[in-house]
Amino acid sequence: MSPDVEPIYKDIGNKIKAFRSRRPDGSLRNPRITQEDLAKRVGIKRTTLTQMEAGKQRFSLHLLYALCYTLEVEIHDVMPQVSIKVMGQTLASLFRERTPLEERGAPSDFMEEVFQG
Repeated sequence: MSPDVEPIYKDIGNKIKAFRSRRPDGSLRNPRITQEDLAKRVGIKRTTLTQMEAGKQRFSLHLLYALCYTLEVEIHDVMPQVSIKVMGQTLASLFRERTPLEERGAPSDFMEEVFQG
């Protein structure tokens, strides 16, 4: 995995694990749902979920939605805050430094073309 996005996946993986493990009373004694059960419910292998929770595997947005639906949490609860550090900078500062689409040769009304057909 590229080092520049690894913290993002680690943060999401940690949150998935926390929501999977934490019981309604807040205890961690017996996980609310096992990795095996969660993996079966969303159609992936347990080892894939293990890698995701460790932040070592990229995953699709639709899989993230399936995990959140199964865990009964909102997707924004597992998404990283813009203050997370990536390559020593916050996500917010990395996005501010990006070159606008117009300067990269894309049409200025690109989004209108996409959404209006």
